[in-house]
Amino acid sequence: MLKLKDGVVWDGVDPEFKETLLTDVITIFDDLKKDMVITSLNDGKHMQGSYHYKGLAADFRIWNLSPYRPIDVRDMIQELLGKDYDVVLEKDHIHLEYDPV
Repeated sequence: MLKLKDGVVWDGVDPEFKETLLTDVITIFDDLKKDMVITSLNDGKHMQGSYHYKGLAADFRIWNLSPYRPIDVRDMIQELLGKDYDVVLEKDHIHLEYDPV
């Protein structure tokens, strides 16, 4: 199930990126029987030039993934989406951005 952290909205998110989240990435969380909790889209504070501000990045909660390891979930997302996406395991979330080579 998809959940948005309070204050996170879809406004300004690239339509194709949104579709990727809603049709592709969510399947991984559904298969694991875990909620896909988006904690940030183009809101919040991010470093200058962040893809969040372009509507091409999302952050996902990781503390709810037990017994699965966040690194394994990151790897599943990366494998599913391929080289045009960067999937980074941060300290407290998984960061996903569309960054075609």
